[in-house]
Amino acid sequence: MTNNHKINILFVLPNFDTGGSEKLVIDIIKGLDRTVFNPVLAVFFTGSYEQEFLKLGVPFYKIHFPKLRFKISTVLFLSRIVRKHRIHLANTHHTSPLIQGFLPFKLFNRVKLIHTEHSPLKFDKKIHSRALAMEKFLLGKVDAVVGVSKSVCKYFEDELHVPARKIRYVPNGIDINRFNLSNFDRQAYRQKLGLREDDVVVGLFANLREEKNHHLLIEALSTLHSQGYDKAKLLLCGSGPKENELRALVSRLRLENNVIFLGTRFDIPELMSSIDIYCLPSRYEGMPMSILEAMAAKKPVIATNVEGIKEVIENGFNGILIKENSAEELASAISDLIKNESRRTELSSNAYDFVKKYSYGEMMKSYENLFLRMLKRNEPTD
Repeated sequence: MTNNHKINILFVLPNFDTGGSEKLVIDIIKGLDRTVFNPVLAVFFTGSYEQEFLKLGVPFYKIHFPKLRFKISTVLFLSRIVRKHRIHLANTHHTSPLIQGFLPFKLFNRVKLIHTEHSPLKFDKKIHSRALAMEKFLLGKVDAVVGVSKSVCKYFEDELHVPARKIRYVPNGIDINRFNLSNFDRQAYRQKLGLREDDVVVGLFANLREEKNHHLLIEALSTLHSQGYDKAKLLLCGSGPKENELRALVSRLRLENNVIFLGTRFDIPELMSSIDIYCLPSRYEGMPMSILEAMAAKKPVIATNVEGIKEVIENGFNGILIKENSAEELASAISDLIKNESRRTELSSNAYDFVKKYSYGEMMKSYENLFLRMLKRNEPTD
């Protein structure tokens, strides 16, 4: 293809913090074949990823900066982006970009529209019923709908009544090579984090939001300490609205010396290599990227038995599943793995073999082929 025939794609996100959907969009943009595709990104509200993303040299727009736009001005702003970059296809992620992007994309400019959801919307208490009804209506009008997990796709079809012919299952993919760190000095890295050599470190790398259920893990750590596991430490990576509440809980339980808040970080492979056990006690998930990353880093995983997570963890084989809100069961699962190194090794080995099928290369091939099909271009032959 010549430059004049490249496909111009606009990706739209509600915000740009270090969450799974934001990381996915960045990974897609990084992986696109630039001889075929020209990506553009717009976010409603910027966040921690902005400075990292700007290094890519991809056109980037902050819709609500420096001022908060009204809905009609947002529609006009998106329409101007479409016309400036001669956008052929838009890919919205989450509810608000779909609702506010439908008019400028489908009606005003007649570009192809693909919408992606990252978890079943019924679990998100922040989504108003009117917004959910609007999304349900609009999903019937878009050109394709992507679910990052089988549970999301099933939710589209069974509960939102999206026609099956429009639904595409494209699971998140992991570049395993990012987690094969050569010449990594684990002990020196842990020392920089304030960890001792004999500490048993549990990690949770996710934004500090309600659905990630950090409270449960902190309470489980308190239980472990009451049982004599005073060398158990918790490493939290991420930021979000629950930070002050979580810090207060840590203080109330007198765990200040055992819980480390790292804030936003981009050295996830090194952090994964520094911990001993990864734990994700979420109330719901779509396709949990951090679990796939932990598996790629050969770490044993403990997680809640909820939608999305149970799609990638077979209990007792490549991870441990626990009840959703049982701090006692979570503490017991952690203590069992602390005491049994051979069990940790077995789970990690099985997890590493399992995660290989969630290939970054296969994910990119699926997205590129989808984009080409939407525009009736020829798919790559390889």
